[in-house]
Amino acid sequence: EIVNGFLNEPYEERIVFTLNAGSQLVPSYRFPEKPLNKMVYFVRNETPISLTMANMSSSLMIGDLLPNVMENLSVICDDVIIPLLNNPANQTGWTSIIVNDMKIESQNLRHGIAQMKGWLTNRTILPMPLCIDEVMASAPAIAKG
Repeated sequence: EIVNGFLNEPYEERIVFTLNAGSQLVPSYRFPEKPLNKMVYFVRNETPISLTMANMSSSLMIGDLLPNVMENLSVICDDVIIPLLNNPANQTGWTSIIVNDMKIESQNLRHGIAQMKGWLTNRTILPMPLCIDEVMASAPAIAKG
């Protein structure tokens, strides 16, 4: 009923799927207040818009969320914010000082999130450096001596 309502009603903005205690998939129009499991969401890019098989992929924003807010923030930071800020194509017109400052600030953001995750889980979490790809590329040469 809820799934058909989302597909057939152009004004319905989103649908969210969660798992209940019995591991059954439960659709809803709202995000749960205290999620216990991973959620999958489908959000219309514009409302009203009728969904068809032809426009489904271009009309919906699809994603998933973890129940842990800090884990979501960490993923968004690593997969969205840092690549956007450190991409040379996005840095046109920036001075070298601003570019270096953005690298430092994005690294500080990652460290802060890791520190907060550690406090919440009562563990020490050390974030990987932003230049980990360069480190991994040069590791074989270092190992050979």
